[in-house]
Formats: sequence, C-alpha cells, structure tokens
Amino acid sequence: MWMIGLTSSSRLLALETMSCFRFPRRIAALALAAALLPLLGFAPTLRAAPDATPAKKSPAKAKEKPKKDDAKSSSSPSSSSAAAAKKKPAPGDPATAPSSAKVEDLPPATIAAPGVPAASDPTGRIAPYPTAPGTPGTPVEPPVAGAGIVHRRELRGVWVASVSNINWPPRAGMGAGEAKAALVRLLDTIRERRLNAIFFQVRPECDALYRSRLEPWSRFLTGTQGQDPGYDPLQFLIDEARKRNIEVHAWFNPYRAASNAGKPLAANHPARTLSQYVRSVPPYLWMDPGAPAVQDHTFNVIMDVVRRYDVDGIHFDDYFYPYPKIPGVPIDFPDGETYRAYRSGGGTLDLGDWRRNNVSTLMARISRAIKAEKPWVRFGISPFGISRPGIPAGTEAKLNQYTMIYADPVKWMREGYVDYLAPQLYWRDGGPQSFSLLLRYWRGAEANPRGVPIYPGLAVDRMTEQGWPLSEIKAQLDLTRSITMRGANEGHILWNAKTVVGNTKDVGNALSNFYGPPALSPRIGGTAGSAKAPEGVAWRDGKLTWTGTGARAYVIYRRDPAAGWIVYDIVPGNTRQVQAPNAVYAITAADRNNRESAPVIAR
Repeated sequence: MWMIGLTSSSRLLALETMSCFRFPRRIAALALAAALLPLLGFAPTLRAAPDATPAKKSPAKAKEKPKKDDAKSSSSPSSSSAAAAKKKPAPGDPATAPSSAKVEDLPPATIAAPGVPAASDPTGRIAPYPTAPGTPGTPVEPPVAGAGIVHRRELRGVWVASVSNINWPPRAGMGAGEAKAALVRLLDTIRERRLNAIFFQVRPECDALYRSRLEPWSRFLTGTQGQDPGYDPLQFLIDEARKRNIEVHAWFNPYRAASNAGKPLAANHPARTLSQYVRSVPPYLWMDPGAPAVQDHTFNVIMDVVRRYDVDGIHFDDYFYPYPKIPGVPIDFPDGETYRAYRSGGGTLDLGDWRRNNVSTLMARISRAIKAEKPWVRFGISPFGISRPGIPAGTEAKLNQYTMIYADPVKWMREGYVDYLAPQLYWRDGGPQSFSLLLRYWRGAEANPRGVPIYPGLAVDRMTEQGWPLSEIKAQLDLTRSITMRGANEGHILWNAKTVVGNTKDVGNALSNFYGPPALSPRIGGTAGSAKAPEGVAWRDGKLTWTGTGARAYVIYRRDPAAGWIVYDIVPGNTRQVQAPNAVYAITAADRNNRESAPVIAR
C-alpha cells in the first residue's frame, strides 16, 4: 500500500531492492528509501543491459552440396549420387507446417540447477545453461515494456541432413533405440553449443522420415524404402527438442524423387504413382515442377506435416530444377511435353518464365496455406547464395540460378512469399564471392525492400572440406551481427551438424563463446505477445517458482550488478520451477510467435 502513487520505475526499484537482500528490516528500510526518492525530487531509473560486444564474423556455406562453391565453377552436383548428396544435403538437398491448436498446459516440470544432472528430474527436463556472473548477455533489442528486461533475438540454426545418412541417422538399418539415442546426443550437443533451431531433413527424395500416408518411409532409416522403422523420427525429435527449447524446422526437397535412380522404389512412391511426370536426370529421378499433379502432390505433402506435427517451420533448400552437370551449361530438362500442354491450354509464357512461374507459384501457394493453417509456423527457403552473376557488382559466378535452376528468391522476398531467406553464402570473405558483400546485398533495401529476415548459411564444413581456418568462421559470425537490417541482429544457419557436433577445429566451443547466454529466435509479427505473464514468481531457498498457462516458453532473466539484465535460462512452457542461486530474477512468458509478455520480478 505504501507504494501507491509512486512511479512504475520507483516501485520496480523498491521490489528489486527487497528481493535482492531478503532480510526483513534492513531491506524494508532500503526499499522504503528507494521508493521515497521520487517524492524528494529524485527519479531513479533502471539500467538496461548494455549491448553485448560485437559478434564475430562467420562464413556462409552451400548447404548439403559443395555445389554452392560453384559461384566459380557453375556449381553443379557431383556425378555420383552419393557425392552429390553429400555436397549439399543441408539445404541443397532433399528437403528441408499444430492446426490452430493451442499449447497444452502440460504437467509442471522442474529444472535442475546448472551442473546438476537432469536425471534427477523425473520429467526428463534438461539442466539450464551455466551463466558466468558478470558475463554480458546477448545485445538487447530496442527497449520495450519491462524496464530493459529484454534480450536481442537471434536464430542460431543448424542443418541436419538425412540424405545419404550425412548427419542422422548415422547409418541406415540402425535399431530404433540406437537411432533415438543418437538423435538425443545430437540435440544435447546442439543445446550445449547454444543453438536454438534444428533444420531437420524429413523428405530427401519424395519419401518420409515421419509417418505418412502419402509417401513411403525413407530408405535412409532402415535401408529399404517403405519399411516401417518402428517409431516416428519427426515426432520423437519434436518431443525431445521441446525439452531443450530447440525449434524444429521440417526441411523438404520439393521435386527430387531419387538421389540414385538405380535404387528400388516403394509401390507408393510418387515416381510410381505419378510415373507419367517423373523425369530422368542421371543420376537422379526428378518430378516435373510444371505438372499440376506434381504441384498438388507436393503441396499436400507439406500441408500434411503442417497439420499433423507441431513444427516451428517449413524449410526448402535450393533444389528446384536440377543443377547443371557442366559448369555454366544449363541442363536440358525433359519437360517438353508438359510445356506443350501448357501452351496448348492457352499459356503465353516462354519456357524460362514458365519454369520460374512453376516454382514461384508453388512457393506462394504453400506460404498462404501455412499462414491460414498455423500463422506461427515460419516458411523459409535456402537458395543458392548469389542471386545472379555480377549482382552485387564484383561478384563472379558461372551458375545463374535464375536461368539454370529457375529460382527467383528476390521475387519471393519482394512478393512476401517467405518469412525469411537463408542464402547459402559458402565462400570466404573478400574474394570474388565475398561473404560480407553478399550479406549486405541480401539484407539491403534494393534487393530486400520488405526487410525480410536473412539468416545466411555458413559453411562450417569448409574447415574440413577446404581447410578453412577457424578464424574465417569467427569472422563470418561477427559479420552476421554487424551487417544488420534496421539495427536488429537476425541470425544464421550452419552447414552442417557433423562439424558442429564433432567440434572440428574447436568450432563448437567457439560457437558457445560467441553466442553467450541463450536467446529466443526473432519475433514473428510486431504486436504484443499473447502469452499471459507468469504469476506468483518467487525465489526461496535456491528455487525460483511461478505459475502460468499458455506459454510456449519462459525466459528467465537475472540481474547482474555489472551487466544489467541477462538471460539466465529459457525453459519449456510446462516448467514451473528451476534451481537458481540467490539473485534478483524476472520471468517473461513467450508465445508461439516468440513474443514476450511483460516481465514479472521475483519477490
């Protein structure tokens, strides 16, 4: 009652003072003094966390296929199916959407304190990240309600390729228990590296790493296409990722039917059920993007996942029409019959425009459907990193994705088809395909007038494939934070998980140090969050507790004497207590769009 009439900042300061010391009389006096300051002519204000030191620069890479390097050599997949797949499975490989269902209010979970084994928790939740006292948090975003209790968002993603068993499962034919254990280890390491999103390849070649009635089980699971592995990998991943607060983006390839045309196909594979529209492009089989039946089937496959699985995003890589086999020489894609049918039906576009329209129309259709079904599910694409040769000036490339694979990512941004783009910037900085020059182009107003988020693909695997030093990756990481749009840091996606998990050249530790405290990925939409702020937030005897409903996650902030408010941990929405050392804490609730509620300071 004695605080009635005080400014909000005065009341907040008083509450912080009382919370910090927790010793009745002395503290009450301090709190009262702090609260009375405004009445005496003083206006205490809360200090927001200072911006973190600039991040380091990091390289961008061409997903799953080294073909991205083809800026020089006209980037074309290797002739052998295995090599081609490995080249770029992350994005350039086959694939990369909960009905308006609301987040369930799951049973309360308890989080162990940093360093305490999660095994002591019957819910299986993961222990929070250790946060070194005094360590600056991630840079704060422009202040919003909450007196500086905010943090800078950053998408910290990694591609996990299933084609040719590049990342997961480690090999075909693994038993369910062994494969699940490998996936859990992968997620644990990703979390330790402070990443917050996994781009998981669920459709490498018109097949499925999830239970589907439309397409067969992937051969990369059991060794035989169509054979049930005995569990649902995508659902298992979602369940485990939620415990670790890692976003799951389902990665699809829209058209590749087989990475090795010589492998047997299941009876319900699209190359059999839609055999009149499958094209041979050795070593691949390719579904014809111009066939309406193919477009409808691909659309239905995507929306089936959007409706049945609680994914955070739908992701496509750069495989649209096939890449050239000879640098700079477009492939003669055998779609003459489909094009003639289009023209005879009254179509007027020339062949190139028709092919680009086939791709762009499907992208727009999928985007609209996802937003109508589940607005919080992000739809993004990872195109080849160079829009066209010579753009921006000084950029060299033999591959022209506009005229050779018929992709028009600049149009997709300008027309609002995508929630983000992740151009594969798999080259070193300063050369004829300069990382920084390309990133400025994609994040610049000329190519990107809508300000669509750009999460560049970084080729961390180049440290092994091409001998890049760790310093190049660090420099490119820094660039992703220094070359910004509207002053906001965006994020990036790493190709691929093998390098990150294997800690090649100590890159895993470098990532952890670069990222610092955990962070949510950028907000979707600019309106206020819909999640209800937590209630009853209190700290007692080393435990921080609260109640609440409807949150996707809770962000726990700790007030540091030197750095201000920093993120202590981000926990799943069904969590109701964590172990925490004596300090001043505040908690916000995040909704499905990653928008935070007003903070509540622990009493």
